[in-house]
Amino acid sequence: MTLSERVLDLHTQIRRLQAIEAEVLHSFDVRDAAVPDGFGSASTWLAAKDRTTTRGEAAAIVGLGRDLAVLPEMAAAFSAGAVGAAHVRQVARAVKHLERDLAAEGDVFLAPIAPTLDPRQFAHIVAMWLRAVRPDDADKAAERDWESRRFTLAQTLGGMWHGALNGEPDGGARLYALLETRAGTTGPDDQRTRDQRWYDALISLADEAIVNAGQPGGGGNVPEIIVHARPENLLDDPTAPPPTRDDGTPLSRAAWECLACDARWTRLIVDAITQTTDLGRTTRDWSPALRKVIRARDGGCRYTNCPLPGTHIHHCTYWAHGGTTCPDNGLLVCGWHHHCIHARGYTVKLLPDWTAVWTLPNGTTHENQPRGPTTQTPLRV
Repeated sequence: MTLSERVLDLHTQIRRLQAIEAEVLHSFDVRDAAVPDGFGSASTWLAAKDRTTTRGEAAAIVGLGRDLAVLPEMAAAFSAGAVGAAHVRQVARAVKHLERDLAAEGDVFLAPIAPTLDPRQFAHIVAMWLRAVRPDDADKAAERDWESRRFTLAQTLGGMWHGALNGEPDGGARLYALLETRAGTTGPDDQRTRDQRWYDALISLADEAIVNAGQPGGGGNVPEIIVHARPENLLDDPTAPPPTRDDGTPLSRAAWECLACDARWTRLIVDAITQTTDLGRTTRDWSPALRKVIRARDGGCRYTNCPLPGTHIHHCTYWAHGGTTCPDNGLLVCGWHHHCIHARGYTVKLLPDWTAVWTLPNGTTHENQPRGPTTQTPLRV
């Protein structure tokens, strides 16, 4: 046996073992065999007993076993090592909402085709079969794809950003094509990985959107990135504290220099009493200038230890009760804690030194100081 033949043979044996594992674990699950050990499901039991397996991986194995149980023809092909788990899941997803007889017909029809195609090619055949036998279900499947679309983006404690995309076919294909046209190498000296080139392409789209938004007919306000800096930073004073992003994350020298090179500057004084803008009783709405002042001062949701950045500004003395629209009556809170104030009996007072005093429905009180820098000058880009 050659080395290449050995690799392929091992891969086939692995698929056979995966089939056995999925079937046995599914049997274990339906018998509630994990309950005597104090676990509610086979997936949690497996993740607890085998430290090399995550709960998500265990749940995927249990789900595969469940699929095999209703697809005997695909199960036989999987047990023989002729198809992979991806083939099985494609058929299971297609027949999930069909009557038992029609699902069985799909199993019989698709199982012989699966070994001849890779998972992506097979997915197209499965979709065509579903549309032929049940057009309405195909449309519902497309709607489920649409409803499952999402994009998440979150910042880590270290300042990096992590994102995840789940795109429906049409939108995902457009995004893929757009990024692919921008993600080529710049020459033989371009050492970026493909993922890095894709990231740079995506950022270039964001930069274009920001520039275009500020042009006539651009269709919106220019998005802002606020950086808190001291005048000394502009003079490259090495003794000055480093500039920070609006969330308090320090900027590296390189990042600061890049921003300072192509920035539009707005001077915002936020020292001592922070009376940069005071709209009094003239309006209930917080102006963009006031929002900047309060965001700069509070540095995030002012509920004690709340990790969220805060997107709402609350009138501590309600407008209807005579409260003014000015910094000494405005507090930055997240959506949840704003809801708690207005719907769950929480109250908050803002003292002259900017101390926020919270009182909970049970009478417990706690207080905190602003978390944001209060003596720096923001750089807006």
